[in-house]
Amino acid sequence: ICKNRRRQIWINIGLVVLALLNIFLYYQESLNYIEGKVELGSILSILIPLLLILATRGIIRDNRLVKSADRLR
Repeated sequence: ICKNRRRQIWINIGLVVLALLNIFLYYQESLNYIEGKVELGSILSILIPLLLILATRGIIRDNRLVKSADRLR
């Protein structure tokens, strides 16, 4: 487990950017098709950035908790 929370936050932000880029590219490719179905992967790819944002919020909250505990020592 990586204890460097700042690095975890930056990795998550980078992954959110990559996930949004992936969704954009998937959308651009889907414009080329006349008919087709919605795949499970396309639905799950929308959830990935949301879950990464929630993970980042959790890391930030954890960091605040650790800093407040350090102040009490």
